[in-house]
Amino acid sequence: ICKNCPTLHRCTASKNHQKTVTRHLWQDALDVAEDYRYTTQGKAEYKQRKETIERQFGSAKEYHGLRYTNQRGRKKMDLKAVLTFACMNMKKLALMMDRRERERGDCGPSFADLWKKYIKKRQTPRFIRSLSAV
Repeated sequence: ICKNCPTLHRCTASKNHQKTVTRHLWQDALDVAEDYRYTTQGKAEYKQRKETIERQFGSAKEYHGLRYTNQRGRKKMDLKAVLTFACMNMKKLALMMDRRERERGDCGPSFADLWKKYIKKRQTPRFIRSLSAV
């Protein structure tokens, strides 16, 4: 069909008069994800992205030094990013556990109270100082 088409030069410049369309291996999955994003539920979930995922990256850039790097090489920077996000996840987990303990009515200083105490004083907790001395 294309061989005798008068507008063939607009579609392709190949010698065998065929137009080749190349798609990525995962393009079907990407199309499904893109279609879902425009549904009502997809829009609602996408709005929460800035509150959950992008907030973590913003915090890492602002408070944990991921805006700029003093490391040389991709492997070192990857290690720094992995350690930073691991620490952020541990803090998030500790706060969730603390919230659960408070709901159950357990007594004693909470993790959040201790965290705020050390952040306000800007001092390193004793157990971390002892680890860094090793």
